[in-house]
Amino acid sequence: MAIERRALGKWWDGTEIGLDDSTMAGRFTQEELEAAFARVKPATHWKDRIDATIEEDDAVEIEKILAAIEHFTGTEGMVRDLGGAWSRITAPGYWAGPCN
Repeated sequence: MAIERRALGKWWDGTEIGLDDSTMAGRFTQEELEAAFARVKPATHWKDRIDATIEEDDAVEIEKILAAIEHFTGTEGMVRDLGGAWSRITAPGYWAGPCN
C-alpha cells in the first residue's frame, strides 16, 4: 500500500517544509497539538487568521505547530524565518478554510 506524501507547510518562498504521511497530526498526541496551537492561536478567536511570531529553532516543534494548525483549522501554515530562532507563522485560519 502506498503512503500519500505531502508537505507539512511552506516557507514564504513556496519551498515545502518537511514531508510526512497523510496523517501527520497522528504523529502527535491531542495534548501536544493543543499546546502547539496555543503558541500561535489568535487572541481574538481561535478561528481567525493566524499571524504569530515565535521563538523556536527546533524543526520538530515547528512541524508540530504546522500539524496543529492543520488539525484545528484545516488550513496550511506558512513559516518565514526571521533570523536567529525567530519565525513568523501565518495561516488563513478556520473561517477561511475548507472546514467552515
